[in-house]
Amino acid sequence: MLRRILLALAVVTATTAVTLPASSADPASALCPTTDGTNAGVKVALSDTPVTVSVTDTRTGASKAVVVTFTDGGTRFTLSGPPEPRPYVVDDASWCIKAAKGNTAPLIGTGATGASPASNKKGELLRIDYVTVFTVSVAPGAFVCLNSSTPGAPDAEQVGAWDTKDNLAAWGSTDGTCSGEQAGRETMVTAVTVEDANAKCLAAGERGVDATLATYGYPLPDYVWVCTQV
Repeated sequence: MLRRILLALAVVTATTAVTLPASSADPASALCPTTDGTNAGVKVALSDTPVTVSVTDTRTGASKAVVVTFTDGGTRFTLSGPPEPRPYVVDDASWCIKAAKGNTAPLIGTGATGASPASNKKGELLRIDYVTVFTVSVAPGAFVCLNSSTPGAPDAEQVGAWDTKDNLAAWGSTDGTCSGEQAGRETMVTAVTVEDANAKCLAAGERGVDATLATYGYPLPDYVWVCTQV
């Protein structure tokens, strides 16, 4: 029996960026600034695991926990709020990104996502060296508690981005309130076919696809699947 699940609205934000002028003839020697003129930046080196840092929220002036996740082989990054106890989203940010290799100056940009400013002769992005985050703008996440029609099935809530590991939380409640203690986590993916769903589950580090969440009585479309855990 399924022990965890969830659903949340995705927030898509635009990203803008400008190349940082190099201080010498070698653009690659330029570094990201340590401040945007008002706020000190937080430097985050490339990591295989998400890194949580504290960054100034421009809406409140308070420090907010922000998760920096590097993806696509370390060539891109995303900014998000921590998944617990209730997720919030990063809908804008200011940052600077520097590539590890390539004759390219760092890039100063905005938005909740970014990509390496350098690429090889084939047009493939090169790995990031580090990202410096200056500010973020956060908003409450969309809280949607899923109540299964299967008697005794736990309430489920999305606590992470689509197609990422452990993005489904099961709660101790069974009445659609998502209350009590979390009973565990699973991984949810979206795909039209079971083959595509299985590929996404494997890419997320799971053993494969289990079934659609609708199979377990949750009010979700047939293209939302839950993975079989390792």
